Order: sequence, then C-alpha cells, then structure tokens
Amino acid sequence: MNNLLALPMYAIHPPATRALMQAVVALLTQHGIATQPVWPEDLLTHWQDNRLLLSQTCGYPLVSQLPAVQLVGTFHYQATGCTGRDYRSWLVARDKQATLADFNGQRAVANSLDSHSGYNALRFCGCASGREVFAAAAERRASSVAGGAARFTGGYRGYRLRQLGAAGAL
Repeated sequence: MNNLLALPMYAIHPPATRALMQAVVALLTQHGIATQPVWPEDLLTHWQDNRLLLSQTCGYPLVSQLPAVQLVGTFHYQATGCTGRDYRSWLVARDKQATLADFNGQRAVANSLDSHSGYNALRFCGCASGREVFAAAAERRASSVAGGAARFTGGYRGYRLRQLGAAGAL
C-alpha cells in the first residue's frame, strides 16, 4: 500500500503517539486518503521510501540527507521554555553542580550522529569528545548516565525530566 504514515520521533509516551497517529489517519480518511500507519526501524530508509505520505524527522537529517522531502509542518511543544516551533533541549547529568564547561571531553551518550539536539548541539558547544556512546531510546540514555557508562546526555526535546535517581529512572 502507498501512503505510509509514521510519527517515529520523540515518542516518549507511545500511547499518546498512537492516539495522535489514529487522529491523523481519521482526518485523512475523512478526506478520502487511505493511509497505512507504520513503526519504522530504519528511519533514513523510511524517510526515503517513495510510498511515504507523512512522517516526522529531526531537522538535521531533513537538511543534510533528505533533499526530496518537503516540510509541511512542525510541532509546537508545550514544555517550559518552548514557544511556538522552538524547543528546548536538556542535558541530563549525574552531577548536580556541573557546568557546561565541565563536560568538555567527557563521554556522552547520544541518540544518533544525525540528531541536531542530541548530538550536533554537543559538538557545537565543545562537549563532544569522539568517545560518545549511542542509544536511541531516551530511557537507555538516561540509564547509561545513571549507571556511569556516560557522564551526560542531551537531546530531550521539550520533555520535563526528573533528576536521575540511583536506578536511573526518569
């Protein structure tokens, strides 16, 4: 089937993401457009699929790897510090009193090399060391910090995070 539909990014609460996808499917169906919701594993392949109707991507892959993809909209986050289409990323660390400069050269856990807020922002501020660990799931990144595999992580878009406990729970 053509008209693939996916919202694969920032699905920190899967039931809410599924509900949003169902609402989009219903709206498109009302306009005579049949869609097939999918949950892609390989995002770059998914975004380049000719059957794709609507999906979600980070801005960096959009401008660096997806020349045939057209931007049709952007989410507006409601978390503190987010206004309109602008969002705020958070660094999560075990050390309460650490400053940004304290992380220069330290090991970070990031979601992927092609994430602006999760990796490129770390490079821009001088925090990327070249020894990063990569884990796509937010919970695994937070657990890596809590467990000592990395000193910090970033890229939490518009989410309110509690301080990491000993077990690494969010």
